[in-house]
Amino acid sequence: MPRKPYGILLSLVGACGGGAEVAESKATHPDLDAESADAAWSSDGYLDTKEAASPSIDGSLRDNAADADEACDPPPPFPPDGPCAQLGFTAVANSYELWITDPSAPQGGWRITLALNETQTVGGHIYTNHGAGLTGGGGNGVYGDALFDVDGQLNQLHFHFEGCVVPTGEETWDAEMAVTRTNLSCVDCQPSTTGRHYTIVHTGSGRGTYTFLADEPPRGCGAGMDLLKVVLPG
Repeated sequence: MPRKPYGILLSLVGACGGGAEVAESKATHPDLDAESADAAWSSDGYLDTKEAASPSIDGSLRDNAADADEACDPPPPFPPDGPCAQLGFTAVANSYELWITDPSAPQGGWRITLALNETQTVGGHIYTNHGAGLTGGGGNGVYGDALFDVDGQLNQLHFHFEGCVVPTGEETWDAEMAVTRTNLSCVDCQPSTTGRHYTIVHTGSGRGTYTFLADEPPRGCGAGMDLLKVVLPG
């Protein structure tokens, strides 16, 4: 499948006010942006990824490192059946909230909030958000990547997400996302693509922020990690 050059994505992001943030991300992780360029666009408007096209889950996958009763949903079908809303967010996120499965933790895992360029030490490991990855949107929904360093090793945690956004009220939307998790810091974890439902809320004055909130509880889904929240500036 032919892919459109990454410059098209950057020009669209720049039109939404995200040019400076994208430039910062490219300067921080040039190797990542080269990878993003190779997987940026497909003819149907989605990021073109092998994982999203060939999900590794049939609806019965369970995270061996988590509670035995945890079941993960299959990803939604692509392309979506109906029209998808377009949101006016900027490409580089203000912050993320992650879940890292750890049976020794009080609640079976750790919730980690990472603002842009922030580092947190949790459960004996160091997690860093360098702003690697971008989020975009179009007629077929929202799509993006979020990557995080672990213990000084680049891009050990990788989330790819895409799905249709549907309005549910004033400044609120639902999104059924396909989320691909790849955890290179976990020896026993396998990449997986699963369904994940997010509620999106636009708050604040001016352009405000768009907050993507995953349904509770957290779900490791074979990779031992989950993307609980994404906060994107307007």
